[in-house]
Amino acid sequence: MFNVQINCVILIFSFLEKSLKSLCLAYKDNQVELRIPKREKIGAYIKYLRDECNINFTIEFEILDLIKRYKKIRNAFAHGDWDYVDKYTYDFSLSELFATISEIFSTIEKACEGKSNVGT
Repeated sequence: MFNVQINCVILIFSFLEKSLKSLCLAYKDNQVELRIPKREKIGAYIKYLRDECNINFTIEFEILDLIKRYKKIRNAFAHGDWDYVDKYTYDFSLSELFATISEIFSTIEKACEGKSNVGT
């Protein structure tokens, strides 16, 4: 069970980061370069969408906090911190993570409704 859960977390975070990057590229002003720091991609993509792409949305603190918690588990796995992974792996729900990611995209999608300048 441990490996299945962790692999799902890794895949979900890869999907989230790639999808947010795709949204940034789709809505960015061609004059503004997409420069995202490696350490905090998710937060940076969200900030870029708001600040540079002028998409007006707010992600609830609770959602960002959950993302941060799951990211710690993912990073611990990636860096071999097995004690941390073992301690927190069973303290989360994959359905909660899916719901959290869905809420992020739903919020952004609602903010983008009627926005027609994709890729301009």
